[in-house]
Amino acid sequence: MAVLAAAIVAVVLVARGGDGGGPSATLGAAGDGAALRGPAASADAPGATTTGRSTPTPPAGRGDALPATARNGLACRAPADGAVLVRNGARTGARRVALTFDDGPTIHTGPTLDALRRAKVRATFFVLGRQIKPNRALVRRIVTDGHALGSHTWSHEDVSRGDAVVDQQMNDTQYAIQLAVGRAGCLMRPPGGAVGPGLERWLARHRKLGVLWDVDSGDFRGRSTDAMVRDIVDGSRTGSIILMHDGGGDRRATVAAIPGIVRGLRARGFTFVTVPELLGLDGARPG
Repeated sequence: MAVLAAAIVAVVLVARGGDGGGPSATLGAAGDGAALRGPAASADAPGATTTGRSTPTPPAGRGDALPATARNGLACRAPADGAVLVRNGARTGARRVALTFDDGPTIHTGPTLDALRRAKVRATFFVLGRQIKPNRALVRRIVTDGHALGSHTWSHEDVSRGDAVVDQQMNDTQYAIQLAVGRAGCLMRPPGGAVGPGLERWLARHRKLGVLWDVDSGDFRGRSTDAMVRDIVDGSRTGSIILMHDGGGDRRATVAAIPGIVRGLRARGFTFVTVPELLGLDGARPG
């Protein structure tokens, strides 16, 4: 009887497949700071470092997947012309700029979204994978509020070499984004803007687009709200991609700068779009 009971328990555990959906992903003892992991022997498990594999698809039948569009970055694909890194959009045509926010989601992401909603502005958020699970509602709000979503790696590691580190950092984050909103798209931002031939090869192989910037708010250096507003308004040109942060430190000054940035740039004839709209990825256009 004892042998029969043990066999029944083993069958039940196998049938459950870990947490009951998709690869048996687990979190390490570090909680949200530990990468999602699947079966150690599987090259298709999140966290594996096999070069060239695609990110696994989340469990089928998820009823809470959000619409994937080119505008929100979840349905975009990198340009077919082979471009893998971009610092700005077109310098001619409509006077458009893109606000971008890195290092979230954190306690500052909600106030950032509130400020953008009041200003009626769409932006682009590059999120850290390790912060997605404990802030899933904020990640989903980014999308439902009309913003674009991209990856900023799992833990802000240097991925410029394009080795096994970028595989783990990006695949874990892509999987976490998929679990949160249903799909992950083509946008990524290398931490610190660090790039190299290895990363460029990885981006080309996976049809991802590395998004840099040409206007820096300097908020990570603790700049004042007034200084950020002045420098961004004066430094922006048609096609500018503007770097800001909703994580990585105290971002109250950044949140406070949003209304002044929007007023100043609108007074100069600029409109605000997401990065996919700015770059025209898969036909995205400002609405």
